[in-house]
Amino acid sequence: MQELMYYTSPFGPLTVVADDQGIVGTWWDTDRYYGDILEANARQVSPQANTFLRHAQVWLTEYFAGKIPGELPPLHLVGTPFQREVWQVLLTIPYGQTMTYGMIAHVLEQRRKKPMSAQAVGTAVGRNHVSLFVPCHRVIGQKAGAKRFLYAAGPDKKRALLEWEATVWAKVEDEAE
Repeated sequence: MQELMYYTSPFGPLTVVADDQGIVGTWWDTDRYYGDILEANARQVSPQANTFLRHAQVWLTEYFAGKIPGELPPLHLVGTPFQREVWQVLLTIPYGQTMTYGMIAHVLEQRRKKPMSAQAVGTAVGRNHVSLFVPCHRVIGQKAGAKRFLYAAGPDKKRALLEWEATVWAKVEDEAE
């Protein structure tokens, strides 16, 4: 059975959903795929009532406070093997940095030893159910224009997150030196 909590972030409300394996969904209220894997009988609980949600709440609070968050909460990535492979690459993108769909395709080409389409990567990135935890907002199109900032929650949200991360993580790096 899925359990959910609502989290108020500086960029708008988030719905965070856990099942018995980990965090299965994180959606902005503006997300095009909002709740697409949410079970009809999912129930809202206090984060303290669910270990995964409590871990997610701590992580999100640290992240939005501009701190380097601790270990990710356990994630239950629901998708095809290819989607999960793409999402694993997203987990390697450092805070405050970006990769293009083509760069991710190149990483997969090196691993698989066969050609990979940036468009296929883009489709997999767009179907990520646990945004922020698996940072699909850090993936941008190579060329300028409307497709550069595609994001299921909207291009304005993506731009805001990228600008915020760049500012916050530059400050974190300065303080570490």
